[in-house]
Amino acid sequence: DLGTDKVFTYELNPATGRLSDGKPPYTEVAPGSGPRHLVFSPNGKNLYLIHEIGGNLTVFKYQPGKLSIIQTLSNVPEDFHGRIWAADIHLSPDGRFLYASDRDDLNDIVVYAVQSGTGKLTYVDRTPTGEKTPRNFVITPDGKYLLAGHQNGNDVIVFRRNARTGKLTLTGQRITVPHAVCLQMIRDN
Repeated sequence: DLGTDKVFTYELNPATGRLSDGKPPYTEVAPGSGPRHLVFSPNGKNLYLIHEIGGNLTVFKYQPGKLSIIQTLSNVPEDFHGRIWAADIHLSPDGRFLYASDRDDLNDIVVYAVQSGTGKLTYVDRTPTGEKTPRNFVITPDGKYLLAGHQNGNDVIVFRRNARTGKLTLTGQRITVPHAVCLQMIRDN
């Protein structure tokens, strides 16, 4: 919840489909940080959170219904003095790399290596997206490409993803889509 700076937990009753408050019902994060998006590690042992206003990432250890903070790090450069407006977060299909986007003054995607065992993050690289406000992005199911949509632009930019290093490089390919705010990959079976 961006307004209360809490991550709420609910318990699902699979028989009825109803939700009830978790135990505990929430985990607090830094005041004013603005939690935005979450993603679980493929093994379900870690949860990653990007904070819209604070520009931070928080790594949680997850045990059924309970979150414990194990790391918090900044998604913006140390010497940055512009507007912080973090946006989206995704893991590579193999779970080895985490990607996080920043909008407005930064307009980039930051790459982190995920440490095996602990789930903690290590900075790898920062790549400008070439357009304004990368609000949403997706990684193709095969992990070869990352596509970034720009809320205040007219393109979805295509990056090649290095599976070994996690780094991104521009392919030069663009898809014309004005004000792209949400991208989804759909498998054709």
